[in-house]
Amino acid sequence: MKSEGLFPDGVTFLGYLYACNHGGLVEEGLRVFKIMIEVHNLKPKMEHFARVVDMLGHARRLNEAKSFIDEMGIESDVLVWEALLSACRVHGR
Repeated sequence: MKSEGLFPDGVTFLGYLYACNHGGLVEEGLRVFKIMIEVHNLKPKMEHFARVVDMLGHARRLNEAKSFIDEMGIESDVLVWEALLSACRVHGR
């Protein structure tokens, strides 16, 4: 993308996080989320936070998902809590 003069935007990163989630690539997803913020200076939207919580939840990393919510720096909304509660229900917690 860079060589073509194209740079990823929030939608690009949302798609990447979605792919990591459904591919079970949690560490890669967390790395990409960090790159989005630190390298590309993009401010995550609630959809990005919800996707990370969902990704952690699918991986049964529920405590980490809750800690992520607590450390988001903004007030979470229904998307984020729905992702966590859904994972808790699926994994019987």
